[in-house]
Amino acid sequence: KLFLNLVKQTDGLTRLIEDLRTLSLAESGHMPLHLEMTDVSKEVYAVADLMRPSLEEKGLSLVLRLDEITAICDGARIRQALLALLDNARRYAQPGIIMIASFETDTNFTITVEDEGPGIPSGIGGSLFNAFSRGDQSRSRDSGGTGLGLAVVQAIMKAHRGNATCGTSELGGAAFRLNVPK
Repeated sequence: KLFLNLVKQTDGLTRLIEDLRTLSLAESGHMPLHLEMTDVSKEVYAVADLMRPSLEEKGLSLVLRLDEITAICDGARIRQALLALLDNARRYAQPGIIMIASFETDTNFTITVEDEGPGIPSGIGGSLFNAFSRGDQSRSRDSGGTGLGLAVVQAIMKAHRGNATCGTSELGGAAFRLNVPK
């Protein structure tokens, strides 16, 4: 039991260090991107498959509605951003559906992650992407979040010259959108 606890704590510290490193690189304008033709849908499926078991443990089921998208981007960073959004949903969404959708236009592609609740409290949507920002302080402490995940998501989107936004989902909860120029 002690060994498993130590492994869990080490994993948490490793994630914290990587998140701080990513934010530091982004703030200095030196976040490395490995831009190449990427099958975005394949990257989304890979993240969904990875996260499905831990989401199901929390009573969350994934629904995917993906357009086939191929674009020049950093697939590993797109996966990192999507992982952070799904981890956020795992921590804070109530049991129900998590819907991941993707679509493209002539100029960009968008990936959305929506849940059934409880949603984002009014008035804090604009600050959620700031480092160490949390929506509900007491719940965040219990869940073990660092307050860096959404800041990392925004940093990755900005490095791609895109953005991340949040709002209210048609499902009744939170809706996060990753917008990436093609």
